[in-house]
Amino acid sequence: MIYQFAPTAKLAVPPIGPVYRCLNLDEPQIADCLPEAQNEWQGIVYCQKHPELDADPWIGFTSYRQRQKSQVVFHDAACIVEALQRRQVLAFYWRDVQNLAGQAERCMPGFDAAVQKMLGAFKEAIPLQWHQHRFGAFADFWIMAKPEFHAFMAWAVPRLRWLLNDPAHKAWLALDKGHMNHFGQLAERMVILWYYLAKKQVQPVTRSPTSP
Repeated sequence: MIYQFAPTAKLAVPPIGPVYRCLNLDEPQIADCLPEAQNEWQGIVYCQKHPELDADPWIGFTSYRQRQKSQVVFHDAACIVEALQRRQVLAFYWRDVQNLAGQAERCMPGFDAAVQKMLGAFKEAIPLQWHQHRFGAFADFWIMAKPEFHAFMAWAVPRLRWLLNDPAHKAWLALDKGHMNHFGQLAERMVILWYYLAKKQVQPVTRSPTSP
């Protein structure tokens, strides 16, 4: 299932396709999941905590605003299952930002220092590709097989919570850029850091796939 997140005011936006399901980010049981994120990550954590939501062997995420960023639509599960046999991550908002590190630092001055401290607490370092590459999987528009998803979340959530508890970064994480605070923007980029560190293969999806 691809979970299409929306606040209550936007639930009238229908599911993008037949393998999509709408989830209301304002529902208390979802809003209470990682509330500091103030974005789709609250829903992502909710899905991690509730594997009974669907029986598919894969999981993906999008937003009611997807059409503003990506026109890719998955019309059936078969094309997803087939693609995941070749790659661990399907990214359907594959964005060119010229340089991943430079773009993050422009949006959130202090990003590199915060991430370096966060990863260093777990004896990790920022991957070299973060400073070298220009394309990345943005907006949490991605799909993974469920074992990969749970591996990603087992990696990401403890690091995010560690940074939330770091007194030196509490004010920085709460800074608001109009539509999303620094914490939400950092959470959105965690998948990029993870697939480089974990050496996962990413398949950019730039047009709606057809069934195999």
